[in-house]
Amino acid sequence: MVFLLESVDEQEFLTRAQPELYFITPHYVGYPAVLARLAKLRVAECRRRLELGWRLKAPKVLVRQRDTAGDKPSAKR
Repeated sequence: MVFLLESVDEQEFLTRAQPELYFITPHYVGYPAVLARLAKLRVAECRRRLELGWRLKAPKVLVRQRDTAGDKPSAKR
């Protein structure tokens, strides 16, 4: 599993703090992303990382809409 991050510093922090979960390959050196071992990844952590990665790439208007809506159920879900 690949998660987008805000910075390479965050990548370095995660790979040092939780090496049993997060790692990188040479391909990701210098790129703000981290790999996660699925066998060690908890659902809550996965959701959190996906949300953070989405926020980095999503148009600001969609982020504002999501923040305004909160966790209200959508008819399209």
